[in-house]
Amino acid sequence: MKFKKLIFVLCITIFSGLLYFNLSASSHGIVGWTKKNPFEPGCICHNLDPSDSTTVFIQGPSQVMADSSAIFKLFIVKSGLIATGWNVAAGTGEMAIIPGDTISKVLPFIYSNRPDTSIEITQTQPLPANGSDTVIIEFVYKAPPVGNITDTIFANGNAVDLNFNTDGDNWNFAPIFTVDITTVSVPNNNTIVNDYDLSQNYPNPFNPVTNIRFDIMKAGKVRLSVYDMTGKEVSVLTNEVLKPGSYEVGFDASHLSSGVYYYRIEAGEFVSVKRMVLLK
Repeated sequence: MKFKKLIFVLCITIFSGLLYFNLSASSHGIVGWTKKNPFEPGCICHNLDPSDSTTVFIQGPSQVMADSSAIFKLFIVKSGLIATGWNVAAGTGEMAIIPGDTISKVLPFIYSNRPDTSIEITQTQPLPANGSDTVIIEFVYKAPPVGNITDTIFANGNAVDLNFNTDGDNWNFAPIFTVDITTVSVPNNNTIVNDYDLSQNYPNPFNPVTNIRFDIMKAGKVRLSVYDMTGKEVSVLTNEVLKPGSYEVGFDASHLSSGVYYYRIEAGEFVSVKRMVLLK
């Protein structure tokens, strides 16, 4: 009985001190409960400590192209699961809900030690398990516009029994999921590439952004770079080991003047050069 009173007092204290914890809350969900939160509180109103009886994990691509989006899944697993709640956040990327999703909700979470607003996803109401021990929530992650960095996705999940008290509610953090933000698109695994190829950029002429596609038949080091008419290298678009597949990379020439430029690819013994025109 004393333990229940302690939980109740803690909940009242926490919700009356939202400004202190800098939590953003509404009647339709709470954000700021993942390990991204420097206070790392977790779902303490549903029990003080995370429980191994509830397994929470994130599934999705390990690579996402800069400034593009990908669908991820959050799994909440518990024997005898009745319903769930959750919170998903990203380190530097943006979060969004799947179109048509009426259960999830995007809410802001403001940290006191930084001026920006972090967009997180929570639930508007508990999602029933419908007889399954696993509930899967899909969400959209949009990568930051800068490539060649690593971002992180955080989450927690709460297994609730809807008995109007904290008895039987068990929550847990998901392991932190890392995503490599690349400067080239992730290869389409459904495409079989039988040769090397460098396509003409599109649009061409362009101002100031264009896209370049290329095919890689074998895994290996790939270097794609841009040169001006004097032969001076003005940009390196990719310089890394890539798996076989079809790729696409964007080239932003806003820092360059109008003129003719050349882009060159080196992949093993394959070398190809093509011409493009920047018109401002």
